[in-house]
Amino acid sequence: MVSPVTESTTAGASPRGGAGASAVNTRGVRLDEVGMTYVSEQGATDAIGSVTGTVVDGRFVSVIGPSGCGKTTLLDIVGGLMRPTRGRVSIDGDVVTGPRRDMAMVFQEDSTLHWRTVLQNVAFGLEVAGVPKRERLERCRAMIDLVGLSGFERHHPRQPSGGMKQRVALARALVLEPRILLMDEPFGALDAQTRQLRQGDLIGIWQRSPKTVIFVTHDVQEAVYLASRVAVMTARPGQIKTIVDIAIDKSDRHVAKSKAFVDAVDEIWGLVRDEAIKAQKARASP
Repeated sequence: MVSPVTESTTAGASPRGGAGASAVNTRGVRLDEVGMTYVSEQGATDAIGSVTGTVVDGRFVSVIGPSGCGKTTLLDIVGGLMRPTRGRVSIDGDVVTGPRRDMAMVFQEDSTLHWRTVLQNVAFGLEVAGVPKRERLERCRAMIDLVGLSGFERHHPRQPSGGMKQRVALARALVLEPRILLMDEPFGALDAQTRQLRQGDLIGIWQRSPKTVIFVTHDVQEAVYLASRVAVMTARPGQIKTIVDIAIDKSDRHVAKSKAFVDAVDEIWGLVRDEAIKAQKARASP
């Protein structure tokens, strides 16, 4: 994956604009030769080739690549939802063997509990953790306010819009105060206007409460706008092809029109396009 100072992958990737110093002993999420092969009656399929690197604490990293390159699989492995067939993931040296209390995930699919109110949805994880009711309510109300859902506490998720459901899911993850937030195309099903609003919300929340974020997306502009670094994956079996550093002013309302933003989007789209063509040719071959 990604480090703010160096990147090491079997695909030979290197960060654009980064220093060449070593990231040994850096706190964060470490992947060591992580690979994934699925075996079925039809045979073996390599979803992920081999990925090695570090996502350092406090970084916002976007992961992008052609369809079927293993982005979601890689995120599931980092989150402990899936065991890799090769290599390992560790956090500060501790090997990830399953979901962790200091890590939360937000998915593209609607994961809200429709029979519970917004407040009850946000409180669900704290209930499971045994947090006392008074503290639970205080934390939930503060988080609901942070994501802009004050006044909707007693509504059920079937009543708010899709964008508001995603805010509920984000609040439910953030209220647990995770150190690491994993997000799998959380805005993919939203319309363009709502998507831009939710992206702005996420940037604002991350700036107020910095944490490590690994954000999977298929949208190049979204990847550039949100992240401080973008990891571009190759066609399957997925590896990290290139790491692109992003240096834009996220507080600028017109940043999408800036030369730095446009150049970054053009560069990353070119990289993704090349891999998408390779994937298409591979699917077409007998």
